[in-house]
Parts: sequence; structure tokens; C-alpha cells
Amino acid sequence: MLSRIYLIRHGRTDGNRNHWYYGSTDLSLTEEGEAEIKAYAEQGIYPEIPEDADIYTTGLIRTDQTLKAIYGDLSHEALPKLQEINFGKAECMTYDELKQFGSFDEWAWDTTGNARIVDDAETGNEFHERIHEGLKELIAKHRLKEWSHRHSGKDAVSVVVCHGGVIACIMETLFPAVCGSMWDWLPEPGFGYAVDFKDSDPYMYTRINDTGRLGLGIYRLPEKTPGRLDHKKTEALIDSQMTKGCGYFEFEFLGWRGGSGGNRHIPLRRLMSVIREALVKRYDRSRYYLTAIVEWSRLDEFREMLKTSGAGYFDRVSVAGTERLYGDYPERAELTPEVLADKRIDGPEDEPARPSSKEAEAVWEKVRRLKESGTVRKAGLAFSGSPSLFDDILKARREIDYVELPVNYRLGLSGGDLAQKYYTIARRRYKEILVRSPFDGGSLLSPGKEAEKILGIGDGPEENEDDKQLRNTMAGYAMLKKEGMPRTACDWALRYVLSYPFVVICIASTGDPEHAIENTEASERFRPLAEDDRDRLVRAVKGKEND
Repeated sequence: MLSRIYLIRHGRTDGNRNHWYYGSTDLSLTEEGEAEIKAYAEQGIYPEIPEDADIYTTGLIRTDQTLKAIYGDLSHEALPKLQEINFGKAECMTYDELKQFGSFDEWAWDTTGNARIVDDAETGNEFHERIHEGLKELIAKHRLKEWSHRHSGKDAVSVVVCHGGVIACIMETLFPAVCGSMWDWLPEPGFGYAVDFKDSDPYMYTRINDTGRLGLGIYRLPEKTPGRLDHKKTEALIDSQMTKGCGYFEFEFLGWRGGSGGNRHIPLRRLMSVIREALVKRYDRSRYYLTAIVEWSRLDEFREMLKTSGAGYFDRVSVAGTERLYGDYPERAELTPEVLADKRIDGPEDEPARPSSKEAEAVWEKVRRLKESGTVRKAGLAFSGSPSLFDDILKARREIDYVELPVNYRLGLSGGDLAQKYYTIARRRYKEILVRSPFDGGSLLSPGKEAEKILGIGDGPEENEDDKQLRNTMAGYAMLKKEGMPRTACDWALRYVLSYPFVVICIASTGDPEHAIENTEASERFRPLAEDDRDRLVRAVKGKEND
């Protein structure tokens, strides 16, 4: 019997659009917000639920409207304790408007959870206490559902449409061993989590999102002979992702001439023609995301890429190499993950001046025009430079919707902790996070004998046939005696990256269909890292250095 609770955040309101601080105000969805939820539902991102599923909202209009947009007119119960935080008289104000209150500084930099922005607002501690009570009520109701199905073997399913801060608080409570703050769990409007329970305890979560979390970096298309692309193998590569619901494809256009990544010796037009035949003509446009990481100096070629692909638009473009446009940039010693985690998005008033250069301004103007023309839906920053520069660029450039970062466990667990700095800065600026290089150029797939011994991979004991069959299911994988211990180097690398709650997509690069299938299967076995897993990875990093 499956036991699962779905937590879904309501759609967009005027509060989301205007960046208001609000919770108790009973706002309705905007027309665009309601249309967005319906579009997600048509894409099939929301789970099919049994007829006897227990359905809950918080009783506010925006949660009821979201439920109806997803599942129609279903009978449901209200759980008022799971409503968003109440800002009292400060409801529906912006951050700048909140500065009028004499309690602003105490509230903005509060670390106790006891500060109020106004007298009739909830404190952070009061909010958490209320949500914990609401969660206990929800779980008690869900256990009754489990009990009623104990003999029939039917799945016990509950669906809760609530609020972003509420979901973040619940997920932090259910999975305390996952590193990060409460706000790392915050889902975008319309998205959320599926939480599986075993013996009434939460043991696994998956994201409710509009695409699988594992993307395919096609940085080198298969070639029959040098310069001659293999069309059938390219189709197999595409199909390996699409059949698993991982319809995110990224191409790399770096350098001054030629095609993508390892295919730079192949003309761009020929490369994109193959993509048109293998992907665009064979799949409905709503089923995949076509994206590119582009050197800033090649943005002028972007319209040619689009025209030749026949895709109509690119979902994302990540602009790379802009850090070189700013010259030497001083590192700020205070930019540690611990300090950054406590700062609000606006930060203190004495932050350094925003960086700029004529070349950088020209680049972001091109990006703005691409977005305005509909050629690109979202623009991102692909970055690998100074964390201080990264922080200042994100503060300065409103054109940036997301960031694309090199993150892997060797980078993240080394002395400099660069991956953690990148991640924390991006979260501070409320940017979606995409990750590339989870295998660190392939080196983490051969971590060395000492590291393999520490991680329990390589020449470990073989599974029996029952274990092999069990491991093919995500729930079964978690139920093995070793509690879902990763068994391959690929498992460890992907599990590290996907354990960051706010990582939207992890882009694993390969031109081999078999490797792509291995990657998607590893992502399906995902479980969040616990503290002992992280300790094991730290020792493995040191072990690789000793090999």
C-alpha cells in the first residue's frame, strides 16, 4: 500500500506579482495565475489521485481556486491552521513600505523568531507553532486513511493545497536531516512536493514540477565518423529522456565559431537541423524544454539557432562568460554561507555599489530584447567566478530569472565550499538554480579505490535477484536494508546535487543513450542525503585526494 501526501502551493496572485508581504488577506488568483495552473494540469504535472483521496485546502479563495483549476469541483475540507503567516496591519505591503515601521530593523534582522513587524502580526515562532499544530492534525487524518485501507491494500492519498511558506515549514519539519534553511524548500506557485510515508513516518519526497529534475546536456551529439552526425543515435538519446519524463535539453554554444560543445567542428546550421529532425518534429512543443548555454559574445547568433531549430522559441538561455567583463573583483570576506543565510534579499544599506561595464550593459540589453521579442522565455546567468561578483550581478541585473552553476560534491565539500556559497547567494536573491557538471567532467565517476571503498561502490557484494527487482522501483529502492544507500558513483553524484531543495534542474551531459538511461535511473532512485551520507562524502573527497 502506498501512503502519500501531496503538498501543492496555490497559483499566482496580485501579491506574488507585486511582491507584497501577505498571508491572511483573502486574495484570489489572477487570470494569468489561474491560466498557468490549468496549463500545468493539461501538461500532466499533477498526480492522478484515487476517487477516495482526502482533499484539503486552507479555506482561502486562492487555495480553493487552485484546487478547482487542477481537479475540478471536488469535495474538500478546510484546514485553517495551515494558512500563511499573518502580517496584521502590514498585510499587502512591499519591503520598502515596511521600512516605515519603527520595529523594522528589529524584525528584519531578527534571529530569535520573536520579533513582530507590527503589533497584530504573527511572529516567526507563532507561525511555526501554528503550522506544527496543523501538520499534526493533517497527519492524524492521513493515518486514519491508512488505517481504513490496511486490509484492502488500496493506496492512502491526501492532497493539500496551501501556501509557499507553509509548505517550506512542513518540509523542514518532516526532513530535518536535509541541509538548508526553511526557505530552501519554498516551491514556486503551482508546484510542491509528494511525501511518502512508511509506518507513519516520512521517508522520501519528490518534487511536483513541470519537468523531471534531471536534464540532458547535449554538449556533444553522437557522430558516426568525425564531422558526420549519427541521426538514429541522436533520436535514441532524445527518446531516452522523453520516455522518462525528463524533457529538458541544453546545448552549449561557447567559443567563437562552430557548433555546440564537442561538436564545434560542425557548422551550427547542420547541428540545429539534426535537433529539428530528432526532437522538434517528433515531439509536441509543450512536452520539452529547449535551452542553451551561450557565450556572451555569441548572442548575436541566437536568432539563427532558433530559426534553424524550428522550435519557435527557446525556453531558457544561460549567458556564460560575463564574469570576464568585470575585470578583477575583490572578494568580500563576509560572504560566508552562514552569514548569507541570515540576510534578507535587500541586505544592509551599506552594500557595495553594483558592478557595471559598457560591454556588460550591452550584453544584458541584448538579453532583454530577446525576452521582449518572445525568442527566449527565461534568461539566466551561467557563472563560475567570484562569489562577491556573483552576488552583486544578481542584485544589479533584473533581467536574470535563474542561475546555472557548477556544483558537485567535490566542489561543495572541499575546503573553500564554493558550491555552498553559490547556492546560498542564489537563494538569497530568490533565483531558480540549475546545476551543471554534477560529475565534475566525469572524474567523479572514477573516484579512485579509496573513495570507492568509503562510498561502498565498485567491488561490493552483489545484489540477489529480489534486490535487483526491488531496486527498479523508487519506493523499493528506499526499502532495502541499507536504507537506499547509493550503489554507484553516478548515484552519489546526482544524490548530492538533487538534495539541494531549490535546485530545479540538474544537467548531466552525455552523448551516449545508454549513459543517459543510467543517469535517469539513478535520479529515480533519489533520496535526500542525511548527515552520515555527507560525512561519508567528505571522507571520499579526502580519499580521492590521497589516491
